[in-house]
Amino acid sequence: MIDARSTMAVAAGATAGAGARWAVVEAVPEPDGWPWAVFVVNIVGSFVLGIVLAHTHHRTDDPTRDPLRLLIGTGFCGALTTFATFAVEVAVFLRDGRVAIGFGYLAVSIIVGIVAFLGGRRVGGARDIERVAA
Repeated sequence: MIDARSTMAVAAGATAGAGARWAVVEAVPEPDGWPWAVFVVNIVGSFVLGIVLAHTHHRTDDPTRDPLRLLIGTGFCGALTTFATFAVEVAVFLRDGRVAIGFGYLAVSIIVGIVAFLGGRRVGGARDIERVAA
């Protein structure tokens, strides 16, 4: 059931996350053609999400309704990170014949993103994936 408090938590987090992503995109140069800004926000978002999921798993009977998880996990991290832009950047590399860098960006982003999430989970206190998968 959707309630106003949950909706406001997600909206507030999303506003902050989208603003943070825009600030990073504006601030981070890409002199070598590597999409550093999107790479950074996706990795940071993965790390923060790991912390939040580990930290909030045990706080309520339904961790998916936890206000902190909704604010930071769903709202902030959801708006900070961007799969769509990531996909477009990979597609542009491939379209431009930069196949190696395209697949390199794809692989590095996925691997480092998972490692960042696992690191965040560890920082958040989780010992196993089942604790944060719900």
